[in-house]
Amino acid sequence: MGLLILQVLKWILWIILCLLLGIVVLSLLVLLVPVRYRIEGEYHEKAEDISGRVSWLLSSVQFSFVYQKGLKKRFRLFGITLYDSDRPQKASRKKRKSRKAFGNRIADPNREAAKEEEANSERKDLRKEAVSDEADSIEKPELSKSDSMAEEPVKAFTGLSGRTKGGLESLWNKGKEIWQKLQNLIHQLKLLWKSCGNKVELVKHYRDIWQRESTQVTWQKARKRIGWALKPTLPRKWLLTGNIGFDDPSLTGQLMAGMGILYPIHGGHLQIIPDFERSHLEVKGYAKGKIVLCVVLYHLLILILDKNCMAFLKWILQGTARDNQKENEDNNMQEVTHDRQ
Repeated sequence: MGLLILQVLKWILWIILCLLLGIVVLSLLVLLVPVRYRIEGEYHEKAEDISGRVSWLLSSVQFSFVYQKGLKKRFRLFGITLYDSDRPQKASRKKRKSRKAFGNRIADPNREAAKEEEANSERKDLRKEAVSDEADSIEKPELSKSDSMAEEPVKAFTGLSGRTKGGLESLWNKGKEIWQKLQNLIHQLKLLWKSCGNKVELVKHYRDIWQRESTQVTWQKARKRIGWALKPTLPRKWLLTGNIGFDDPSLTGQLMAGMGILYPIHGGHLQIIPDFERSHLEVKGYAKGKIVLCVVLYHLLILILDKNCMAFLKWILQGTARDNQKENEDNNMQEVTHDRQ
């Protein structure tokens, strides 16, 4: 018995160890294996086409989309399509039940025949009632003109009175709703008007803090770290080609001059052919790159663990908490004074 318990515990420990190893391996894959992306696009006067793909772990996890007069999406896992917007979605349970009921109706002709017989009998009953009503109208004596004239205004008055009552009630309710909305709007405008002075003071306060040396040092460090974190995520290869022309040829020339000035930035990745004779726009391009999560997290952790940055974040959080507390206290005081009045 003791050996059996030891073996069970051994297998349980092995299972826990395998689960932990799986979690560690999966987390390392997520951190170290890059997420690759590619975007392609084409635009001209007749149509526009944009497509993209995001893949991870040798395209074992892949998400792609295409935009051509509508967005189409697809998600694959190890080559198996789990989601495709082009495929018809599975019908819900209610739709399935309705389809089954419709099929049963078609499959059962006796039920349809019984329904037709019931409809015919109802029609016969209606005809009999119409004939009896005609006979009663013939037997009744005709009313004099004076009696008919006396009854008509009474009927009209009763109908109008009911309609006017309903209309007046609906108008009253709508007026109440509009008045309540106006009161809420006026109250919000009053609060904004009262808080304008406080906001100006807060802006001055934050401007003074921004001009401090410690905040400038933290901002420079944060700017560098954020730049280092975003640099690997930017597209490594990209190209934009096209043919552009405006109605005014001088504008086309100014555009080409600006592109020439910006050549050190784009480094030949922009290849635009000018068209000085007509207004024309045709662009085609692509961009691809990768995102390594561990690099981004590394720079963000260093930034968060910095002393100046931590002090700055604590100060901001404490300041927002104080502002919220003051606003709550002011609102409570206003409610108390309003109740007393």
